[in-house]
Amino acid sequence: MLEEKKRQLFELLKEIAKERNAQKRFAPGETLVQYSGDLVDEKELIAAVDSLIGGRLAFGQKVEEFEKEFASYLGANEAIAVSTGSDACLLAMQTMMNKHIDNPIKPGDEVVVCALNFATPVSSLVFSGLTPVFVDTTLGNYTINTDLIEDAITDKTRMIIATHLFGNVAGMKKIMELSKKHNLRVLEDCCDAHGSMYGDRQVGSMGDAGAFSFYPAHGMTMGGEGGIISTSDEALAYTARSIRMWGRALPCKYCGNDLSKECKLKHNLDLAGMEDYDINYLFVNLGFNSKITEVQGAFGIEQLRKLNAFNRIREDNFNFVVKALKPYEDVLILPEATPGSKPAWYNIPLTIRKGAAFTRKDILDTLKKARIEYRNLFAGNILRQPGYKNIKHRVASSLENADFTTDNSFFVGCYQGMTPEMRDHMVQTITRFLDSRR
Repeated sequence: MLEEKKRQLFELLKEIAKERNAQKRFAPGETLVQYSGDLVDEKELIAAVDSLIGGRLAFGQKVEEFEKEFASYLGANEAIAVSTGSDACLLAMQTMMNKHIDNPIKPGDEVVVCALNFATPVSSLVFSGLTPVFVDTTLGNYTINTDLIEDAITDKTRMIIATHLFGNVAGMKKIMELSKKHNLRVLEDCCDAHGSMYGDRQVGSMGDAGAFSFYPAHGMTMGGEGGIISTSDEALAYTARSIRMWGRALPCKYCGNDLSKECKLKHNLDLAGMEDYDINYLFVNLGFNSKITEVQGAFGIEQLRKLNAFNRIREDNFNFVVKALKPYEDVLILPEATPGSKPAWYNIPLTIRKGAAFTRKDILDTLKKARIEYRNLFAGNILRQPGYKNIKHRVASSLENADFTTDNSFFVGCYQGMTPEMRDHMVQTITRFLDSRR
């Protein structure tokens, strides 16, 4: 009886998905051209509802299955699902500062980071008691200028954050060389970059850890929110899983439930008076509740299996728009991939050159009238943001490019739900505006 009702329900979900995704007539100037959005069909809906019917709502088998599939996709040994990309950044840092990790980072230590950024990596540093050391970006590339990193390193420096901003890949060859030379940790902020490649490596598989977000604006989603920490370091993974679950003790594959033993994962805990305590309520770290649900795990599995197809659509949209804007490089700085990389572009970042006969406001007003969404380049130079002006930090280079993007840059979309009619309208709107300002 239950199976027949499920079959009927799933057939109904297929009809709902078909109606939800039916192409509506596109009316230029009336229909909104989003800069981002999800692309969901019956597979995600059925997986989510089936998970609800299955009886387990909290973290369980589907989450673990998603973690394994995501780690395999990246070529990493471990993936630890958390509630958001922001949590992924914060918990990765907290894990690298944990006493159970070899040579842990300590409060007050310095971390080199790009000034052009989203809020997440910088706020995570500040909340962790670490000192961000800011260097500039490169116009057109928008990732950290790797030529500036070594001069920013002092005896207090313990980590480099490689933010793969807008899906473009930071210069990981140079970053990993500096990491080895100066014995530094590397955290890859991959929140915009699901599927981006550097050589034959996926982002999130090169540094000590990677942090991903599954907010719907990104390459894939888990049904609204979600994040993941990737790593091939066994001790980092074990400790991150504990911190994700309130700091709870977890069984160890080397020493079972006897965490007083010394092993590869460096327990050797002082359990005096708590030796026989229920491990489910034994807390060995300070932690958070950053777990996700089974519904999110089921949803994420289906989205992950579509990620490469999504990225091909994004790439096609990106290339179409950038090619159409090539004749206007005298007034626009177009995005360029880092040499040796294959980005999965999150969006199309554009910068107005000095001397152009128009301002950012002029072109954004035109896009707004045409019902085309746009955004500024996240925080721009984050030190100009009200909440970050008074944080403890150090500036290790001129930030002129980060400042320039704050005043002169914006992005439009290339997401997988964008139709050819939408991108045609966007290109025509931008090029007509640029032609009128020649």
